[in-house]
Amino acid sequence: MDPLIRKRLIEIGIILASGLLFFSIIGGSMYKGNERKVLSELMGIALPSSVEDIHYYKQQRSPDLYEHYLYAKFKIPKETFAELLQDMELQIYEKSAPQLRRLLPAAWKTETTLRLDWWDPGLEFNEDVAMQYNGSEGWTVAKYKDGYAYIVLYRRLRK
Repeated sequence: MDPLIRKRLIEIGIILASGLLFFSIIGGSMYKGNERKVLSELMGIALPSSVEDIHYYKQQRSPDLYEHYLYAKFKIPKETFAELLQDMELQIYEKSAPQLRRLLPAAWKTETTLRLDWWDPGLEFNEDVAMQYNGSEGWTVAKYKDGYAYIVLYRRLRK
C-alpha cells in the first residue's frame, strides 16, 4: 500500500476514534438529567417536580408496529402518587375486582429475557394498585411500594 494512503487512513481512523470517544464522554452527559422529560414524553403526562430517582425501560419489539412496553420506577411522595393516578385517569380497584384479574399480577413481571435490576414491584396487591384498560390499544397498571411508583404501560397502535 502506498505509504501516503496508509498515513491518511491512519489519520482518518484516529479522527473517527477521537470523535467517538468525545461523544461517549460528552454526548452521554448531555442527556443526563433529562430522564424526567423523556419519561414524561413516553408516558404522555408531565411528571411532578417532586419525582426523583427515575428509572425506565421502553421495549419495542417491531419497528413496523407502534407497540411497546414501558417499565417505569421513580421515587414520589404518596400524596403526589395519588394525584398522578388521577392525572393519568387510572382507576384504583379493590384486589378482588375482575378487571385486575385480566392484567395482574402478570403485568408486574418482565419477560424472562428482560433483566432490569431496578425493577422490583413484587407481585402483591395493595390499596394503591390502579389500572386503565384501553381495549385493543393497550393498558396501564400502577402501584406504590416503599416510596416508589411502579408503572407499566402497554401500547398497541398502528403507525
